[in-house]
Amino acid sequence: MNERTWRLVETLIAWLVGGYFIYAAVAKVADPHQFAQSIKYYKIVPLWAVNIQAVLMPWWELAAGVALLFRGWRRAGAVLTFALLIIFTAALISAIARKLDITCGCTGKSSATLVQTLIQDLAMLWGMGVLIWYRPKRASLPSSEPQAAVA
Repeated sequence: MNERTWRLVETLIAWLVGGYFIYAAVAKVADPHQFAQSIKYYKIVPLWAVNIQAVLMPWWELAAGVALLFRGWRRAGAVLTFALLIIFTAALISAIARKLDITCGCTGKSSATLVQTLIQDLAMLWGMGVLIWYRPKRASLPSSEPQAAVA
């Protein structure tokens, strides 16, 4: 993939995931009580920490989403988003394994199943991995120095 194509792909991935994270964060900031209930239903976080997490998590998501929109902050945003997605994926796998009958809580009230959300999160996790670790190889120019003849 040449560098120009890579920049387009990178921007598309970053804007899609960044936009989703901003949307999800705004929904949670708008209704922190609903988000706290969603966290509680996962039965992972101690009750004393539910409200703290419900208040802080959306702001981390918002920061990650906004950072993904700007090229200079994109890699940092991808690392933060990747870390958040690891947490979300672990919570989803735990809920699925324990057969909890809950919704994700990702964007406020959602009709997506936990498995659908897991697939979506894994796709975003892959995208963030690409942004963090993939770098296109630059085309090398031919050397201007003469090559020694091999006998």
